[in-house]
Amino acid sequence: MFYKFGSNIFLVVFAVYVITLTVPYGYAEMGLDPSWNLGINMLISQGKIFGQDVAFTYGPLGFLNYRVLPEHHFSIYVFLLFDLVFVALSTWFVAQVIRRAGKLWYFFAGLFVYLFYPEGVFSDRVFSLLIYEIALILYAYYHRKAWPLVVAAAIATILVFIKVNVLFLASPYLWMALGIMAIQKRLKASLLAGVLILNLAGIGILSHVLKVDLPQYVANSIPLTNSYMDAMAMFQLYLKEFALLLSLEAALWLVLVWMIWQSRVYIREHIFVYFSGFLLLFLSFKQCHVGIGFGGYRSFLSFFPLPVLLIYTYSPESLSRLWFRTWIGIFLIQWVGILYTGYGVSDRSWSKYLDSRPIPHMNLLYYWMPFTWYDFDKNFEAKQMRLPDSTLKVIGSGTVDVLQHDLAYVFFNRLNYGGRPVIQSYTAYSPELIRLNGDYYWGPKAPDWVLFKLETYRNQNPFWMDSEVNWALMRRYDWRQQVVVKGDTLQMFGRRESSKKLKFNSVKLGRLELGKRIQLPRSPRVLLQVDARLNLWGRMMRLILQPPYLYVRLHYVDGQDRRYRVIEPILRTGVWAGVRVETQDDLRRFYLSEGEDNVPLEWMEFSSNVPGAWE
Repeated sequence: MFYKFGSNIFLVVFAVYVITLTVPYGYAEMGLDPSWNLGINMLISQGKIFGQDVAFTYGPLGFLNYRVLPEHHFSIYVFLLFDLVFVALSTWFVAQVIRRAGKLWYFFAGLFVYLFYPEGVFSDRVFSLLIYEIALILYAYYHRKAWPLVVAAAIATILVFIKVNVLFLASPYLWMALGIMAIQKRLKASLLAGVLILNLAGIGILSHVLKVDLPQYVANSIPLTNSYMDAMAMFQLYLKEFALLLSLEAALWLVLVWMIWQSRVYIREHIFVYFSGFLLLFLSFKQCHVGIGFGGYRSFLSFFPLPVLLIYTYSPESLSRLWFRTWIGIFLIQWVGILYTGYGVSDRSWSKYLDSRPIPHMNLLYYWMPFTWYDFDKNFEAKQMRLPDSTLKVIGSGTVDVLQHDLAYVFFNRLNYGGRPVIQSYTAYSPELIRLNGDYYWGPKAPDWVLFKLETYRNQNPFWMDSEVNWALMRRYDWRQQVVVKGDTLQMFGRRESSKKLKFNSVKLGRLELGKRIQLPRSPRVLLQVDARLNLWGRMMRLILQPPYLYVRLHYVDGQDRRYRVIEPILRTGVWAGVRVETQDDLRRFYLSEGEDNVPLEWMEFSSNVPGAWE
């Protein structure tokens, strides 16, 4: 029984290995993703209500995924608790696999050491927790145990408040599993009902504790989830890079499908585990193909083995040798893919990739000691993005919002944050979310001051985002000054006592016509709405892979052309298309002259990479 002793020793070493690879916490940084984390944290510190005051892709516990602590309401040891739970679940998951492997446990032990170093499941703890929840439910299903369901219910409850797109999967999957187990009489109905009550009560209690308006939180989550892929879809690879990664992906799927075909006689008996495994694989596949790039493929390749391991864990012993061969194939393909994507995310440099690899130190003190010297004020020691003293004096204690993305300006200058519900403009990608921000700027809680840094996002026209906020800014605010901070240029606006009376031309096109030159009224303020909709073929592409890309060519009277990608839900809501606004100078000129001094648009033309995908 030496292999059992050896595997138990490995599990202890593995737990230490995982915790020592974990970064205990981080401090505030500049950038697109760090800014939303700071925005969420500032709203938590202000006691804002998620659902009412906040509508974003992450919830009030989103900071657990990005490891920067809010100023109030949470202790730094919340990260320690979260990490201990995560390590315990990871070790339990590994234990199920290596015990299933028996005398071949050493192969899977090596596989897990590799999978957890250095990114692996750390690249997205939310998805890892979802995998662990499903693994616990499957364990309860096969072993007829109640305790895994209790742990799974706790995970499902927590996930509701970390990331909103998991909201529609974590708890509904649990409810479905409870129903299946009740029908098949796997456990007592009273136990299953107790788990359901625990989950629902936990969601209710945490909604109160974390200040979440649950009905509105769920309502906001629908457009945030539904339109996510429309706005976030991108392609960031050269064709030869994509061809190589697509070949590796196809090879992985072929190996897995071949294995499933070999074990097809067992599928009916184990349909629940096959369904669960392929559900997780599909979610990972979708996330990878929303943003086709080295990062997306790296995440997909890192997570691909975990759902497959779920299927393997509950496969018959008679298939062990066949599964071992399958795993050799999957491991080799995935290893090549991880190396190549690591090179890609390191600016296509092998030297940078090798230099970025952490060395496991296996010393728990390296993980523990940072908790003893945490200091929130260290966030401000570098004095990043410091606004001029004259600007800070003008702002005073007034509320401040930042357009379009860089909320770090508010945080690092310790300003009074008065952010709109959808805290970054690139996330206002549906009619409901655009109107939510517009209503805020027209309402009594609108910020006293606005710092506006115009910047494009994934090749979109920078001034076509948050169109209703832009209209409110035209009428309710005055341009006050231009601010330059370390090469960044921002325009500062102050709220007026009364709104200006402005007119605009509204142009509504009932149907998208590709390849046709469209001339708009010669006016500085033209709100263009186009009823752009995908047909059945386009919707199928959107579901399975990526939505078709819609582009617009803008030709201005000075002879210059611009080509941008257009997000169809944004286009249906309305965009300001009469004049050119794409630089900080254009932005300042637009608000000072109400668009009169900007270069007018002469004509525009829509096109698509898949012309047959549109109604």
